[in-house]
Amino acid sequence: MGALELGLLYGAATFGVLFSGIPIAFALGLVAAVFMYFFMPAASLDTVAQNVYEEMASITLLTIPLFILKGAAIG
Repeated sequence: MGALELGLLYGAATFGVLFSGIPIAFALGLVAAVFMYFFMPAASLDTVAQNVYEEMASITLLTIPLFILKGAAIG
């Protein structure tokens, strides 16, 4: 399958999932993960999982929900 056919298939799948009513972030993530599973090496999905874990372990990103939780507890 050439790059043009793959691109058209990806675009059609993205529009199909978006028009189904799923929120944009989940729709784009779902289509990207499915295409990565079928058309890229298996190590690419491991890289995605590793990057998500590293970002969630970031102290900067953890402070925001913790301040919200602290404010709710105090309120």
